[in-house]
Amino acid sequence: MFFDDRTAFTPRLGARMTYGVTRVLDALQARPVAPPAAVSEQQGGMTVLDRMARTQHPACLPEKDRRTIEVRGQFANKKAIVFAEASQPNLDMRIWLEDIYDLSLVNVYDRTGFFEWLLKCGKDADLFIIDADSFASDRSLMLKFCEAIRQKFHSRPLILLNREAERNEFVQTCKDGADVVLQSPTSRTAVWLGVKAAMDHHYH
Repeated sequence: MFFDDRTAFTPRLGARMTYGVTRVLDALQARPVAPPAAVSEQQGGMTVLDRMARTQHPACLPEKDRRTIEVRGQFANKKAIVFAEASQPNLDMRIWLEDIYDLSLVNVYDRTGFFEWLLKCGKDADLFIIDADSFASDRSLMLKFCEAIRQKFHSRPLILLNREAERNEFVQTCKDGADVVLQSPTSRTAVWLGVKAAMDHHYH
């Protein structure tokens, strides 16, 4: 239910809401639990039950994942470099990275300066994120840039944002040289799980 300035929240209304929530919870508890479904390609390799467990279980909260990565020492500089043109989806992603993982970000917007900024700031980055759309359909240049990151910073995770991706790829497949591929525009949950998966791939 949505409340705005014109909605009066009264004790009677609160009681009705509490009663309604209780009815919903009772109904959910009474429903039989279906066995885990097959992996759904539309959910980035995760079933609905997987995603519910991931977001509801205390051991799988974003704060827990952030602390785990920090304890490992993988966020030594707490910095990520994002090679992506300016757009609202990319701005949202920056906000989520800062909020979930407390990372400071260097955002390089102009692809003509990608290689220069990689050499200038790459050594201080704990994570690299590349938006495939920023290469204006020049796939060969994108692959060359990914390869440059791999050669110079092979121990650092690389996430690729791709509008043409059919689903999120959290399993390391080295597709296009990336540890994780996220369908663009992405979501807060995908950013959270994608960063954790990419860091896991590089923890030995």
